[in-house]
Amino acid sequence: MPSVAVNQADAATRALVEPVLGSLFAHATGLGELNLSPLCAHVLLECLKYLPQKEADRDTLSTSTVFLITLLMARRLATSGPADGNDPQRDEMDALRRWGALALNNFSSQLDIAAADFFVAIPEPGVAEFGEIAETTAAKGVRFGPGLLRAIEAVAGLQEIAVTDLVLRSLDDPQSGLSSRIAAWRMLDLIEAMKHIVKTRAGRAPKMVREATADELSLFVKDYAKVLATILRSAEDEFTFALFGPWGSGKTTLTKLLAPLLEFPGDFGRATGAAGQSFAKLRYEVACHNAWKYRQPPEAWVYLYKTLVVCAGANLDAIGRLALAARASHFRHGPWPLVGALLALALVAIPLGQTFQLAAILGSLVGTSALVHLAAITPRVQSKVRAIFEKNAKLSAGPERLGMLALVGEDVKALLSAWTKEPPAIPPRADAQGEFPLKTPARQSTPAGRLCLPVLVLAAVAAGWAYGLTAQLQEQKGSFLVRGVEAIARMLPAEVGAKVDKDVEPRALKTNANDWCGDQCGNWILWSSWVGLALAIVIGPWLLAGRGPDRVLLVVDDLDRCTPDDMLTVIENMKLLVDDPVIGNRLQVLMLVDERVLAHAIGKRYQDMILERAGGIVGVTKENAKLLARQEIITEQNEKLFACHLRFPALSDRDVADLAVSLSSRELNEIREREKRAARARLERALREAEQDVEKAKAAESSAKASVDAVSAGERRTMVDVDAPSDRPVPQHLRKLGMADAVLPPTAEEKSERMRQNAAAEEFNRTQAAVKPETRLAQNPDVVKRHDQTVAIRKQMEERLERLKGGVVATAETGQQPTRQRVAPFTDADIRFTPEEVDELERLVPSYFRSIGRRPSPRAVRTLLFKIQLFRLLLQVRTPWRPLESFSIVSILDAFKQAAQVPPTATQDEQTLSFASQVI
Repeated sequence: MPSVAVNQADAATRALVEPVLGSLFAHATGLGELNLSPLCAHVLLECLKYLPQKEADRDTLSTSTVFLITLLMARRLATSGPADGNDPQRDEMDALRRWGALALNNFSSQLDIAAADFFVAIPEPGVAEFGEIAETTAAKGVRFGPGLLRAIEAVAGLQEIAVTDLVLRSLDDPQSGLSSRIAAWRMLDLIEAMKHIVKTRAGRAPKMVREATADELSLFVKDYAKVLATILRSAEDEFTFALFGPWGSGKTTLTKLLAPLLEFPGDFGRATGAAGQSFAKLRYEVACHNAWKYRQPPEAWVYLYKTLVVCAGANLDAIGRLALAARASHFRHGPWPLVGALLALALVAIPLGQTFQLAAILGSLVGTSALVHLAAITPRVQSKVRAIFEKNAKLSAGPERLGMLALVGEDVKALLSAWTKEPPAIPPRADAQGEFPLKTPARQSTPAGRLCLPVLVLAAVAAGWAYGLTAQLQEQKGSFLVRGVEAIARMLPAEVGAKVDKDVEPRALKTNANDWCGDQCGNWILWSSWVGLALAIVIGPWLLAGRGPDRVLLVVDDLDRCTPDDMLTVIENMKLLVDDPVIGNRLQVLMLVDERVLAHAIGKRYQDMILERAGGIVGVTKENAKLLARQEIITEQNEKLFACHLRFPALSDRDVADLAVSLSSRELNEIREREKRAARARLERALREAEQDVEKAKAAESSAKASVDAVSAGERRTMVDVDAPSDRPVPQHLRKLGMADAVLPPTAEEKSERMRQNAAAEEFNRTQAAVKPETRLAQNPDVVKRHDQTVAIRKQMEERLERLKGGVVATAETGQQPTRQRVAPFTDADIRFTPEEVDELERLVPSYFRSIGRRPSPRAVRTLLFKIQLFRLLLQVRTPWRPLESFSIVSILDAFKQAAQVPPTATQDEQTLSFASQVI
C-alpha cells in the first residue's frame, strides 16, 4: 500500500485529506511514497465526489474522469481573480487558469458536450480548495482505471505531483481510453493547445554552452564571413591576413562560418551573389592550427606539418592517402628513388638465365673487356668522384643543412604540391592600376615532364625483360663471356645449379615441354606483376590528383595565449613559410590574435629600437615621443607580417543588449518555433477535416436534391412482366438431376397476382399524373426541409473551409520572411580603381600620411590600398543602400583620419567610422 502525503497543506487539512487519499490508493500497489500538490489532491477528491454521476463504471476513477473534472474546474478558475503572488502553487494554478481560458474562449461547447456524454449531469467542481472533503468511506470500492494507474506510475518519481503533470501524462498515453474519447469529442485542437500552454514562470534548468550556435550569432558575423571569403578568394600570390579581436570576441566563431564559404563554391555564390566571378569557383580546404599547443621549435614546426597532413587526409580513403603520400614523395625526393627500388626489384625477380642473356647482349654491344674494366674501377673511384662533385659542382647546400625549419618547409612544399591543384599560369603583365606589377606565380615542372625519363627507363627495363623471356639466343662459340658462364656452370654441382635456376641450361636441352611451359607462365606472371606495380606507384597517384583543392587556408588560433616571444616567433615563421613562391600560391594564412597582446609583444622585442627612434622625434615630450615611436614601429611590424587585417569593433550598448537577448532566448525561440509548427499542423489538420465535411455536406445535399426531384416529378410505379419465370424454387428432384438453374413457368396464381399489381400501378400512375409538382412537394414538407438544411450546412462548411484556408495562408506568410535576391557587390567587368580615383590617390595619399604623422614607405602605400579595398567591400556588403559618394577615395580617407583621431575634411557618420576603425 503506497504512502500518500500532501506536504504543502496545513496540518489540519492533511489530517482530513490524507486518510481519504490513502483509502483511494489502497489498491495501487508498488507506487511507494507519493507527495501530491494540494491542488492535485483537491481535484482527486472532486473526482470522488462526482463518480456517482458517471454514466457507467461508477466505481472506476479513470483518466477521462480526472481530465473532465480538471477542465471544468479550470474553466471556473478562469473567471476568478489572479493567484496570490506568495502562493507556492501559483504556477500550477496559473496553468489551470490558462487551460480554463482556452476552454472558455474556444472550446466551451465541446467541453459541455463531452461532460454531458460522460456524466448524467454536467459537474460543477468547487474551486475553493478542500471546500468539501469526502468521507473515508467514499473511496471504498473505488479503483483506478488502467490508464490513470499508468499515469500515476509515470509521475510517481517527482518531488511533488501536480495535477497538470498527471493530466499531461494521461494525454500522452495512446493506450488509455481517454485518447479515443478525445477523438470522438473532437477536442484534438484543445489538447494540442493545452500541451503548449504550460510553461514555467521562472527559468530553473541550467545549461552551459561555451560556443555560440549558428542561430545565436549576432553583430553581423555572417557579413564579416562573406567579406573575408571574398578577400581571400580574390587575393593572388602570398597572402597573410590578421583578424584582430580580444579574447571571446567571436574570432573562432567567425572562422566556422568562413569555412563553408571557402570549401563549397556553391555556398559562397548563394551567400554573396557572386557565383559568376572567376574566383568564386575556387575550392578551399581549411586547416585549423593551434599555435599554443606546441610553442617552441622544432616541435611547433613539426606540429604545423602534422596539422596540414591531417587536414589533407581527412576526406580521403586509404587509397587516396597512399596516392597523396606517393605524390608528396615525388615532389620531395624526385622520382628516381622509386625508380631505383623498382629496378632493384626487377633484378631480383628476373630469372638467372635471362640475366645472363642480358649480360651477353650487353657484352656483345659494349665489349667484355670494357665491362670488366668498369666493374673493377667503379668501387675505387666512386667515393672520389662523389667528393669532387660535392665540393665543386653543387651551387647550394641542401635543406638538411639549413635546420629544421627548412626541412619542414620542404615537406610542406611537397605536401601542398601533391595535395592542391596546379595554379594556372598567369602571363606577366603590368597592372596600370595596381601598386606593383604582378609577378608570374612560381610553378614547378609538371608531373608529365618530370615522369617522362623515369617512365622511359622503366619501359626499357620491361622491354628488355620481355625480350629475354621471348628471344631464343644463339650460342656464341667464340664469346669469352659465354665460355666463362659455361665454365662456372660446370664447376657447380648439379643439384645446386638446379636450385639456383633451371633456366641456365639452353632451351634446346629442355626435354619436358610441360615444365618449360610452366616456367614460362610463371615468368610472364612475374613480369606482368612488376609492370602493374610500376604503373600503379609511378603513374597511378597522378591519376587521382584531380580531386584536390585549389587552395588551402591555414587558420592559426590561440596566438594570444603564447608568450610574447613565442607569439612573434610563430608569426614570423608562418610569414617565412608562405614567402616560398610554391607555398604562397597554394597556402593562405589567417591569424586570429588579440591586437593588444601582439602590440605588447612587438614593443617588448623592439624596445631598443623604440628608444632610438624616440630620440629623433622633436617638438614633443619624451614620453609622447616614446609613445609615437612605439606606435610607428608596431604599425610597421604589422604591415611586414600581414598583408591586411580586420579589427572586430567594440560593442555598443545596443550590441550588448542584442547579444544578451540572443544568448538568453534560445529556449524561448525554440518554444515559439514549436508553437508555430503546432499551430500550422492544427490548421492543416482542421483544413483536411473541413474539406471532408464539405464533401459530406455536398453528398448529403445531392441526396436530398434527388429526393426533392423524385417527389416533384412524381414517383411512378413500374409494370411487371406477367409471363416472367416463376419465383418458386427449383424442386429437389430436379436439383439432384443437375437442373438447379432450370426455369419454371409462372403458375396461374402468380399471373393473377401480377395482373393485379399492374392494374394498381396503372391507377396510381394516373392519379400522380393529375397532381401538380407544387402539390406533391407541399404534401411532402419533410423532403423539402431536409433539402434546405443540407444546402445551409453545405454553405456553412464552405465558409468555414475558406476561413481555414485564409488562416493557413496567414500562418505561412508570418512564418516565412521574404528573402531578397543576393546581388554581387561587383562583377568581373569592374576594376579596383577608376582613372579618376587613381588621380585622387596621387593627390591625397601623401597628405594623408602627413596628417596621421606616418612616414610613408612602399609597403605602407601598398597596405593603405589594401585597407581602402577592404573598407569599401565592408560598406558594400553591410550597407548596400549607400550612395556611391560613400565609396569615394575622399570620404574613405576622411573616415580613416577621423578613426585615427585626426581632424578630417568632412565628418563621417557613426557606422562609417566604425568600419574605418576596424580596418586602419
